[in-house]
Amino acid sequence: MTDTTDTPITRVDLDGSEREFLYLLETTSATRYYLRATKERGLEVLRARGDGRTMTSAHDNAWQRCTGIVSHGLDLTESPDPMTAPINPDDVVPMVLRVDAFHVYDYRVPGGLLDTTDYWWKQRPVTRIVRLDEMPPEGQRAKAEEYGDRP
Repeated sequence: MTDTTDTPITRVDLDGSEREFLYLLETTSATRYYLRATKERGLEVLRARGDGRTMTSAHDNAWQRCTGIVSHGLDLTESPDPMTAPINPDDVVPMVLRVDAFHVYDYRVPGGLLDTTDYWWKQRPVTRIVRLDEMPPEGQRAKAEEYGDRP
């Protein structure tokens, strides 16, 4: 896994101007999210479930076709801790990745009764965004242990 940035990334606009990319989103849990776009497959999301108290999904650790992302900003003036800060209802932005925000990823899985089934993941607040030039190997995609002692 190679970090291709020298400066911290705090925001990524997914407006379509960047055709191919791979981002790692670290959160306040051991679970990490990867978002990539390729010419062949379009926008995809992968949830690499970490150890500790985090939900389990049958779709973990596999690329899923991402059909939408919504970024929910936090009011850090109320609490500087992203885990306890309230959501700012006036700061909801589609197709943007941000530090100190949580994201909801809509994704579609082939199969099911109507040929495709829609799902969503809601992640914990993002603590860091890293642009990568390659995917880390399996076994190194999630954090080894829970990020602090948080629920």
